[in-house]
Amino acid sequence: MAGKGGAERGERGQRRTGSILILTNRIGTFSGHTGGGSAMREKLCAALVREGYELKMFAAGKHESADVVFTDYCPMMLPTWRALKSIWKLLKESDLVIVSGSYTPCIPFGLLMAKILGIRSLVIFTTDSDQVVRTYYQGIERLVWWYLYSWTDRLTASLASKVYTRSEEYQAKLRNLHGICCDGVMVQSDQYGAFHAEQRDSDEEIRKARDLLSGGNSHRPLMIYAGRWAAEKRIELLVANKPRDFIVAIVGNGDGSGAADAIHAMHNPDEGVICLREFVSHDRLRVMYKAADIHASASDFESLGNSAHESLLCGTPVVLQRAGGYISQVEGEEQGFLVDWKDKQEVQEALRKALKLKNKVHPRQRKTEEGTEIVRRLLAKPGPALLPCSLYGWRVLLPWTLRFPAFLVLTMAYVNLPNSWPRALVQGQAK
Repeated sequence: MAGKGGAERGERGQRRTGSILILTNRIGTFSGHTGGGSAMREKLCAALVREGYELKMFAAGKHESADVVFTDYCPMMLPTWRALKSIWKLLKESDLVIVSGSYTPCIPFGLLMAKILGIRSLVIFTTDSDQVVRTYYQGIERLVWWYLYSWTDRLTASLASKVYTRSEEYQAKLRNLHGICCDGVMVQSDQYGAFHAEQRDSDEEIRKARDLLSGGNSHRPLMIYAGRWAAEKRIELLVANKPRDFIVAIVGNGDGSGAADAIHAMHNPDEGVICLREFVSHDRLRVMYKAADIHASASDFESLGNSAHESLLCGTPVVLQRAGGYISQVEGEEQGFLVDWKDKQEVQEALRKALKLKNKVHPRQRKTEEGTEIVRRLLAKPGPALLPCSLYGWRVLLPWTLRFPAFLVLTMAYVNLPNSWPRALVQGQAK
């Protein structure tokens, strides 16, 4: 049995037709309220709509049957009967399903049904679930949730037609820690359109931005952090370990979990800490990057790190935590420096060296594939076979004959015991 499959696909530049289902926990916004992975997915969606594809969303807040509870990290879709029925119905009307983030049993269910229906699927791993668990859970909860996330990710990958992620480092981690083999690294280039060199800004705009970021002390060295204010970003290390003569401008906001309030309380112009609590447009952020001397981040949570790439496009060097996707963005000392942000001496030496790289840096060249091209190729191929077509697919699926009972137990706990979750906000459950 096959999906609609009769999608018309013209040559490059022509309007295309076809129905694509986006299956994910949440659909964020371009303004920064969600992470870089969400931003990439949404730019991919926007590009596909422009090309003429019909997009349908099944995610928290985007479908009345997407039952969720809210945890400290993000909405978690519940595999309720009405949710699973809705996914099945949407799949039967689709030519392709795109999955981004698989922190729920709804995702492997959707991919299994897609396989049965002969519908192609694309999985994009955007967030490091291992780091999510390490940051937000403790003790036995950490162990249970790590296995739930890992097993869901493994099953998702084994059922997908194609699997991609956002950086070479995260690709290696998925392979080494979870046994997940990705087909490559995906980008959506127009995600960074506002930061390209052809975008010109006047000296007066840049001067005003520097005055704002520095609290009127534009003569002092200025470093900027821009993004979500969340615990895993470790913003406090930027404040604690910067040189005394440096100013750190912290631009962004949080999601109401309380972490943003703690960061905003660090605002202290006398000590060189300026907190601007607002998400800004990409056009305004571009001017801020140009106004700053250095972009800094102590986060060890990034699967890529969009803000580092944006900053480098603006000619501003970076001083980043030596971890995750940041490693793929710095080669030698050509873009800046990778450091341990807990090592105050190493950080301060790197910051002073980085001042000399202003307007001399460019993003590192990486081997990536464009998201829209991947989608076009998938839609041009026949539907997937029901059984795995490779040794890897069998190697991943066969152990589930042993793991599946334990997975069912975890899933039942996931659905029926939300009050046992750390600080779960059960009042956020969809009615």
